[in-house]
Amino acid sequence: MLRLFLSVDIQGSTNLKNKFNYTTLYGNFVERKDLISELLRDGKIKNDSGNDDITFCENLALDSIKNYIDKTNDWDWHQSQKRLFEDFNSHFLATFQKSSSNKFSVAEVEKFLWKSIGDELVYVLVVKDRESIHTACCSFLVTLNYIDEKLSKNSYYRLKGSAWTAGFPIRNREIEFPFPSVFYPVKSEANTDYLPYDYPRLDFIGPDIDIGFRLGKYSWPGILVVSMDLAQLLSEYRGTDKLPITFVGWENLKGVWNNIHYPIFWATLNDKHLSTHDLPKYTPYKSSEIALSKNLELFVSGGSNKVLESISDIRIELPDYLGLIKPYLEEDKDDLPAEHKKILELIEKLKRSEDIEAMPKQGKMTEEERSKILDKKFKDSLGNKFIKPN
Repeated sequence: MLRLFLSVDIQGSTNLKNKFNYTTLYGNFVERKDLISELLRDGKIKNDSGNDDITFCENLALDSIKNYIDKTNDWDWHQSQKRLFEDFNSHFLATFQKSSSNKFSVAEVEKFLWKSIGDELVYVLVVKDRESIHTACCSFLVTLNYIDEKLSKNSYYRLKGSAWTAGFPIRNREIEFPFPSVFYPVKSEANTDYLPYDYPRLDFIGPDIDIGFRLGKYSWPGILVVSMDLAQLLSEYRGTDKLPITFVGWENLKGVWNNIHYPIFWATLNDKHLSTHDLPKYTPYKSSEIALSKNLELFVSGGSNKVLESISDIRIELPDYLGLIKPYLEEDKDDLPAEHKKILELIEKLKRSEDIEAMPKQGKMTEEERSKILDKKFKDSLGNKFIKPN
């Protein structure tokens, strides 16, 4: 099983938290109140309110603060960041649903948001073909550009993105948490039923997850940095609206590949994408500000064939113990690599051995019945574990 991870990170949020918070809000109020008191004391304004001078100054300062809040909407960092997350989430999911050939229910779409980590939203979805991968990445990048272009004009915030794939269960693992059951109301004219809500109880660990979370450092506003495997899958997509993938250099991702340098790829939108989604053309960054951007002109002319050729060469040169293989997808009828086939066979044998030892004696159960139970247990252990609450 292959999963696609998409992450959007808010740049500038740390500075904003120091600038717009309850402490600075109160300081702003006191500063305005003191200024009004000074103007009143010097006779430059009059108190005709009928209140005492202290109340008059406080009320005037409060009105001034309210006017400021109405104009900027930035009286507290939490409000602006919450609004930004909501805007991004709704726009991305709407764009993805509109662009995807697969129609998802509201509940399915809601589960794409895996978690919020500080100033970062991370989405995850199971992918089975290159088309769905490309559609999700393109929709994500369209949303990133749509919102970041507006932020670039007049905001403390900017948005940057990262994306990667991870295969399960060989190279990466799932961890399931025993969260409590959740139910949601379904109202009708007769009554209200409560149905179980399938929400993610999973966390994911593994070398590809490590790669993904380290990639974000090498993104930039309006840019989607992608893992090597994802760069290959996007380059292999055969649609006419293919995202441009650019190799921009090498970086040491702490601990990844035993500290062997990792190739950095960027995905961007071309003029056709901008036109299709009615997006204005803008420059999200200054080349002089990014060390990696100096490599753009060297590789941009090669196209997807150059990217695939580069990735193939990289994978050949890496040591075997890293366990790196070309990514494969079931519905695109990719062959299961021989090494992975052998690993799955070994896992099945080990699980059969464990289950046979743990299985209680059940009367006259035939060997065929016992085998079916074991097969089902094994398939379930490899399946999608967005499990319904008990």
